[in-house]
Amino acid sequence: MKKNRRFLQLKWWSHPVFRFIILSGITLLALVVITSLSKVESFFIQTTSFILSKILSLLQIPYKPSLLDSQFSFQILDGTKLNFLIVPDCTGIYPLSILISFLVGYPVAWNRKWMGLLIAVIATGVVNFIRLTLLVVIGRHSLPAFHLWHTLIWQSSFVLLIAGFYFGWTQWINKKG
Repeated sequence: MKKNRRFLQLKWWSHPVFRFIILSGITLLALVVITSLSKVESFFIQTTSFILSKILSLLQIPYKPSLLDSQFSFQILDGTKLNFLIVPDCTGIYPLSILISFLVGYPVAWNRKWMGLLIAVIATGVVNFIRLTLLVVIGRHSLPAFHLWHTLIWQSSFVLLIAGFYFGWTQWINKKG
């Protein structure tokens, strides 16, 4: 009887869903702690601000950058009163952290996870810069629309990106055998 009880307990601990939850949770916790460090936040804010400034220059959108403590501000200089502040939430690091934790937790060999992680970083970055650029363009035309797009539409879009990428990646991994 003791052997059966121990076997059931071990089987519970080795269940893939439980391992996914534990591994994903630990990974997410570690990523949140690491990305909350001021030097890491500053790095992501500076990188995001640098790339966004290049995009704005390419699109010939006049702006004036300024540094406020550890945050960057972009004042759009076309007559609108849009002042665009880059904070840690603007970097896309939080959705990326969630996606990375899901990929790390998925029960598949690491040689299959690396491709998903690389594509996740690129896809999240591209979507984030599309988001930031569209928010500047929308904000130049309508501040109420900017707030709607910023708080509702793009937040939802990142949730869909994470879910869509994760489920697409798991399907792709499972098809490759």
